[in-house]
Order: sequence, then C-alpha cells, then structure tokens
Amino acid sequence: MSAEPSTYIRFSNPTISATSKSARGFFQYAFDLIESSDAPSYILEGIQEEIDWFTKNLDEPPLDCDPCFEEFSPRAISWFKPSAIEHIKHTWDLVNYLEEAGVKITMVKSKNPGAVIWEDDHQVLAKPWRKYKDGRIGT
Repeated sequence: MSAEPSTYIRFSNPTISATSKSARGFFQYAFDLIESSDAPSYILEGIQEEIDWFTKNLDEPPLDCDPCFEEFSPRAISWFKPSAIEHIKHTWDLVNYLEEAGVKITMVKSKNPGAVIWEDDHQVLAKPWRKYKDGRIGT
C-alpha cells in the first residue's frame, strides 16, 4: 500500500502574475500594501508584523540554485507543506489583514502542484504543470 500524497497549500488572489503566469501569491499583495501605504495604519502594522515573523521563520528559495532557477524560475510558485502548521496560522493572520484592506485571498490545495524544483521543511517551490493544446502535460 502506497502512502497518500501530501496536500500542498497556497494562498493567492485570482489576478494572474505576469511573471509566473499563475495567481499572485499573498506575499506580493502584502508587500504592495506596505509599499503603497494604501491602508489604515493598524492594518499596515499588522501586515509588517507578520512579514517580520516570516522573515525570521521561513527561508527564501536560494536564487542561485543551479539548475533550478536557470531555466524556469519565473514560473515557479511556492506552496506550504501540510506540516507547516505555524506558518499556515501566520498566513491566515496576514490574509485577514489583507482582506480587511480589500484584497481577496483564497486558499488552494493540491496534491500535485507541479515539478518541485526546491523544498525545505515548510514549503516547496514548484513549476506548475502546463497543458498543451494537444492534451500533453509538462513543465
């Protein structure tokens, strides 16, 4: 009997990113709001507190990961592993601030987020599968 595949979790807005060609992630909106200061101060302070927590507790993928990022890094997106319970809790806290500022964020789950090109204890970075017109699926 084989093990059930993990269900990865992503928080995003339906707006498509020009870079990844996927829904924009919640961090992009958090940074946009901080940069624009286009929200009440208590929301901006809450967002900044959560960003500070993530800065201390979530590694960024190494941008010099060769060959990971050489060919397809712009399309790669991050997903939480289901075991990242504390990170997901802080994400919900950040999502609540974003939604209070008018940014709609949804949670998406997937057992197959794409070709995993990097991972750590809390997340995977994956290039989404592409569906070709002839029905093939690839990266």
